[in-house]
Amino acid sequence: MTESSERRVTHEADLVIVGAGAAGATAALEAHAAGATFVGLDQLGEFGGTAITSGGGCCIAGSRFQQARGIEDSWQLALQDLIEAGDGEADAEWGRFYLEHSARDLHDWLQERGVEWIALKWQEHHSVPRWHQPKGAGRGIMLALWAEMGRLGLQDRWHFNMTAEDLLLADGRVVGVLARDQQGALHEFRGQAVIMATGGFMGNLEMVLEYGPHLRRVEKVLVGGGRGAQGKGHRLLERYGAQLTHMHNLWCYVYATPDYKDPEGRRGLVIRGIDDNIWVNENGERFHNEFYTGAGMATPAVLQLPRATCWCILDRAMASQMDIADPYYRRGQEVLRDRVEELLAHSPYIWRGDTPAELARNAGLNVENFVRTFEGWNALLASGAEEDPLTGRKLKGLKPFTEPPFYAIQFFPLARKNLGGVRTDLQCHVLDRANRPIPGLYAAGELCGQAGGHIAGKRALEGIMIGGSLFSGRVAGAWAAHEAGYREPVHLDARRPLEAATV
Repeated sequence: MTESSERRVTHEADLVIVGAGAAGATAALEAHAAGATFVGLDQLGEFGGTAITSGGGCCIAGSRFQQARGIEDSWQLALQDLIEAGDGEADAEWGRFYLEHSARDLHDWLQERGVEWIALKWQEHHSVPRWHQPKGAGRGIMLALWAEMGRLGLQDRWHFNMTAEDLLLADGRVVGVLARDQQGALHEFRGQAVIMATGGFMGNLEMVLEYGPHLRRVEKVLVGGGRGAQGKGHRLLERYGAQLTHMHNLWCYVYATPDYKDPEGRRGLVIRGIDDNIWVNENGERFHNEFYTGAGMATPAVLQLPRATCWCILDRAMASQMDIADPYYRRGQEVLRDRVEELLAHSPYIWRGDTPAELARNAGLNVENFVRTFEGWNALLASGAEEDPLTGRKLKGLKPFTEPPFYAIQFFPLARKNLGGVRTDLQCHVLDRANRPIPGLYAAGELCGQAGGHIAGKRALEGIMIGGSLFSGRVAGAWAAHEAGYREPVHLDARRPLEAATV
């Protein structure tokens, strides 16, 4: 524990919550619902964490939204999908707890707090469409939760631009955190328990390469976690004996290009909204079914290429529909087209050409092969074929390349989410290396690989990330409040059948 003679500002409440992202937000609301007070802090300057820039889609099984659209689903089927995708490393207990509760305690709970569900999508490794898309993506969820805190008078309990540096202990239990503000002043945040919701480490390239040594051979690895996802919570809790588990399981996307505005050249931009594109290798040839863009299928295909990079091919009309998952390119739900055009014009990783041959020359691709690939793709779509004979890609509704200029956007692996982290039990107590709870210490969210330490295993069902973070935050808030003397959270008790779990 840090010793210092500096004067310290003290903040006290029943609970201390570190991190104002998805898990911290739901922990705060759940603690308040139980009757507990909280004081929160975050190293960033505003509320939302990584979640506010995410796609926001949640993996939810058996919701009313699915039922209204004739989709039959159940938590049992979703758990089977989770275990199969996890390749033997998913936490089945946390998976069951989350999925069994997802319809009531995620879908309905968020909807009651202003989140609007607008679409269902099928994603890789799911048996049925269960990726629930919220209006406004992750930003829509987080702004709804912030508005809920406003209605409850809780917004002023958060302290921003405040970095946790150490834990405070008394009589062998955690009772607070020591933090420092932007001016360098020390603050003590004290309570009867601490909830750590500090997020992941996928904004920290050194940690990405430490736990993902297979990425060290890659020509260029981008980081795509939140700007606050620096792994500080992992390092802090590790010092106090917390168990880290499955840290090698990294979720990397490949539909990302470098952010040329990043002075360190490390951050990547996730590009969406380009379903009609094709991907080629440096020989100018297709190598993958581009319908599968996720980390489970697309990333291994790109990592097998000699340079672990590929080029996404678009025409002018397709480029005009690009959506970039970064706050610089968006204002709420509005895509800032002038800034997207700025990226297309100035990024050294995006090339253009008025003909396929010119595009290939500018991008450094094999010209003869690329022209054959480009013209062959257009001919295939014009033929009326239903399926691509090369990759099995379904062709219905896809548009050919017709409108120059044509673009080639270079894609690189982007470390987006860590699927391992601090291990907890089903009440979100942090466990030490002997699987014993550390008194007074709870954790949730991506710090814990979304929930428990490794809810997803090697490969994640899309939507389990923000969904698991939101849910585990509720669990942590409920049980930490109970430790502080408030009601027993029977509605979020993994030991009770869901039918009996009522508030």
